[in-house]
Amino acid sequence: MRVLLLGATGRLGSQILKELNDKGIETSVLVRNPDRVKVKSEHIRVSKGDVTNINDLGIAMEECDVIISALNISRKSDFPWSKLRTPETLMSDVMKILVNIAGENNIQKIVTVSAWGANDSEKDLPAWFRWVINNSNVKYGYQDHERQENILMSSKIDWTIVRPVGLSNSQSSKKANISTESVTSGIMVGRRSVAMFIVENITNDEFNNKVVTIS
Repeated sequence: MRVLLLGATGRLGSQILKELNDKGIETSVLVRNPDRVKVKSEHIRVSKGDVTNINDLGIAMEECDVIISALNISRKSDFPWSKLRTPETLMSDVMKILVNIAGENNIQKIVTVSAWGANDSEKDLPAWFRWVINNSNVKYGYQDHERQENILMSSKIDWTIVRPVGLSNSQSSKKANISTESVTSGIMVGRRSVAMFIVENITNDEFNNKVVTIS
């Protein structure tokens, strides 16, 4: 099995890459700057390119069975009102391409990282959290999470949508709380715990075509 990981140089993506490598899973990554790939291994194939370019994606996708997207709308800092570094529709633009070419490239499943609070889970957010999202540049990420979710759910390929609560840098190996009904055990979860869940379930049918909340 080979996995195509998008967003491999991000904070969550790099943790997913580490978990994939630790399990010896053959992985392809597509990045603009290969020097930013933190994990070096014989199991990792690095392609330089643009995730919004259909040709670059097609080349990176060769011999892959599963796609994991850890892309996000990034800001210049974690400050909610910080300016965006990426286009407002990055995730949905890439997802449109992925679902269109996945079949011809024999992709079996797409796993994408979204966020707790997207689409039908917005009602479950604390009021203060909703206010921050709606009144800051955080909203652009949530809006595009919703767009990419809708594109993926309308596709003919198997999928899993992962909605973590707020992400921390905790390196705890404790298994996270998993819910398919937006039930949470808190508002923060470690990136490592999220990465562990994703990697452990890439070949598991239990969460096929389901939205999973991780806390």
